[in-house]
Amino acid sequence: MGAYGNPRDTTPYFDALAAQGAVFERTLANAPWTRPAIASLLTGRYPLSLGIDDERDKVNTNRGLHPDAVTLAERFSDAGWKTVGGTANPNANAVFNMTQGFDDYYEASGLWREEMTKVPGVTITHEVLKLADEYPEDDLYIQVVLIDTHRPLPNGTSFPLQFGLETAMNPGALGRYDAALGYFDDTLAQLDKGLAKQGRDDRTLVVIGDHGEGLHTPVWALKSHGRRLYDANIHVPWLITGPGIAEGHRISGLSEGVDLVPTLAELYGLDTGDVHGDSRAPQVRGE
Repeated sequence: MGAYGNPRDTTPYFDALAAQGAVFERTLANAPWTRPAIASLLTGRYPLSLGIDDERDKVNTNRGLHPDAVTLAERFSDAGWKTVGGTANPNANAVFNMTQGFDDYYEASGLWREEMTKVPGVTITHEVLKLADEYPEDDLYIQVVLIDTHRPLPNGTSFPLQFGLETAMNPGALGRYDAALGYFDDTLAQLDKGLAKQGRDDRTLVVIGDHGEGLHTPVWALKSHGRRLYDANIHVPWLITGPGIAEGHRISGLSEGVDLVPTLAELYGLDTGDVHGDSRAPQVRGE
């Protein structure tokens, strides 16, 4: 991403939003794979405390979020908001209890072990915007999980030509990843502009990663991001922009995924409950 130092123009829309809002420079994911990482993002609690991951090297493919866990959607719902969501990653499907608190929720595909279908973000956004349009007069919490930058990465034939013909012909792993960033950026733009057309241009927009992708680097990371910790896999972007958020503000120092819930709870006066993270609301306000 340009806002994080990429010299290629991969994410112009995200970068423009970063200039308008607050960017965390060093946010760490609380797990190296989707299901426990998203569980932490949605609850403000560490994965091991949720029972959704374990300390052994083998991934438990059936374990989901316990019904007693309180999600962001439930917190907003309890405060009187309507809640809609959609996911391109099946690790956030209802079978894993990730839909707790939602009035409407769109699932794009079946489980990874059943099919490796990578649904583009623009498809998810289209469906989520239709759900959002059903609540024109309500305060609305919208949650979208995208996998445009998640393996499997797009092939070279879909690489943007603006990065050069030679790169487009032979992009390599990094080139394909930069192309995927472009797809993500287009989706983000479609979502934001779609909300504006619905009269929600006063929105607060939060963009945060659940985990990164190592592209087989370093070599000991092997081909999977699921059970190994390395910088490219756990350093994730975090952006907040909207009313009351400091403009063009860079926040240094460490933050983590479990900080998301207490931060939004303070910004919107929600019940915080029992969380492990810290509120970063003062920082995103520029204090």
